[in-house]
Amino acid sequence: MPRMLAPMLAALVVAALAGPATAEPYVFGRSPPPDQDPTPPEPHDCVVNNSDFTPNATYVIELTNTCEQRYRCTVSAYITNSGGPTHDEAVLTLDPASSGAGARKVHIVKLKGSYGMAQSSQSCEALDPQPKSPATK
Repeated sequence: MPRMLAPMLAALVVAALAGPATAEPYVFGRSPPPDQDPTPPEPHDCVVNNSDFTPNATYVIELTNTCEQRYRCTVSAYITNSGGPTHDEAVLTLDPASSGAGARKVHIVKLKGSYGMAQSSQSCEALDPQPKSPATK
């Protein structure tokens, strides 16, 4: 039995080291070849969440869109502190990054006490571009 195991292991090691003959190594930051269309960014790459407690018994959820696609995000937070638990949800619609202030939305959760522990989540979906108004005759 050990005599059969050694050739099989040797073949497995050689196959693993050789790898696929046609694969190119990935180079970080290299753009895709021209025949491939770049895919649009995922929502988690475009929407930045900057949430934190404030000294005046609030928890601020701030979302910023860094892409040119509009997003609708549902945020949920469960916060516990010495005043007791607080749960809150909100839907925020983020405009494209080039729109300026519309690309940043803030939701404020009032708490029963200052600071604490927060668990929050967000779920974002891309929206179709805003329809252009039809030309009037």
